[in-house]
Amino acid sequence: MTIHDTYVSETVLFHQYKYPDALCEAETIVHEQVCEEYMEDITRVMHRALAVAKPNTKLLAHQPYLNAAARYKLVDFALKMLQRLKVLPFVFCRAVRLFDRYCLKRVLLLDQGQLIIATCLWIAAKVQGGNCHFANLETRSDIQVRGIHDVGYGPGGRFHGPTQRYRVPRLRELVRLCGSRCGYSPRMFAQMELYIMASLNWNLTEPGIEEFLVSLEELRVDANVAENHDFWRMKQFLAYTSSFSYDIISYDASQVAKVAVDLINLTFMIPQNDRRFQTTSPCIDNPSAVFDTGVYNALRKHMIAAVAKAPIYLLESFNDRGPHQLFCLLSSANYNLSLDISKLPSLLSEIHMLPNTTPVLAHPCSSPDIFQGVYL
Repeated sequence: MTIHDTYVSETVLFHQYKYPDALCEAETIVHEQVCEEYMEDITRVMHRALAVAKPNTKLLAHQPYLNAAARYKLVDFALKMLQRLKVLPFVFCRAVRLFDRYCLKRVLLLDQGQLIIATCLWIAAKVQGGNCHFANLETRSDIQVRGIHDVGYGPGGRFHGPTQRYRVPRLRELVRLCGSRCGYSPRMFAQMELYIMASLNWNLTEPGIEEFLVSLEELRVDANVAENHDFWRMKQFLAYTSSFSYDIISYDASQVAKVAVDLINLTFMIPQNDRRFQTTSPCIDNPSAVFDTGVYNALRKHMIAAVAKAPIYLLESFNDRGPHQLFCLLSSANYNLSLDISKLPSLLSEIHMLPNTTPVLAHPCSSPDIFQGVYL
């Protein structure tokens, strides 16, 4: 078997082997078959969970200190923490969602803002799933080494398999990243964790945007062809930018995922008969998930505005051609904001008739051949 990574100390040797592709594909097929069999039940449960956790954004008006600007800075702080900790993608989105839901329940004091959002990140990382073991131990003469917490890997030391796993951040890492000026302690994080969970009635498993936005195949660690990786990164970029927007708090994950996929398909003019056409999870194809034209158009405008206002640090984090090309196109002054959902079928029909068409959206950021994998 191919060795992916190795940890060596004086008395301990760890080998991390590459997960067999054949086994990964077989597990994926079985998983999809089981999900398809119970898709109706899964869809009903997921949308019920979204409805239960849906925030009442009118309560934000009662926050005396937390406005859009203050929230933006705290979300930006959470993103920088996540990048330093190298936690899995979309944990950031879950953390911001927990933070927003908490702010609708309790008054937030600015001196506790970093503590609260960092604790939400800690909770989201644990809810998403971690990896406190290390496979294929060859020697174990040092009894102090019992798992990945005891070796030199940070949270980015992941087990590579059908899906990524990672070490949950330590409390002392959160304390250090918050800085000495905050004066936080591990005990304060533990107390805040309990307080947040109690405030949310222990409802921490609201479906995340990745459950509607990306497929199981895209979650595999071994990246597929570069073309698929570009789409994966664009979806992640849109999910992250939507987390920064104060106007998108009232929308649930399924709605944001639907608009994000439509933005990718329409921006790059990808017809439905193209293998690159992006789709959402089957869970969205549910009568309860349909939202009217006005809500759809409003959310789409908010998402385009969120992309145009994406912070520099976020753009640097997504240093890929896909997200940068999408940012340039959506930020272009020539982007048509007046597209109506009722006009999409006819628009796609026109695109189907033009297999060799080029993008109609002028963009100053790059040349047309940068994203050849997506242009039709």
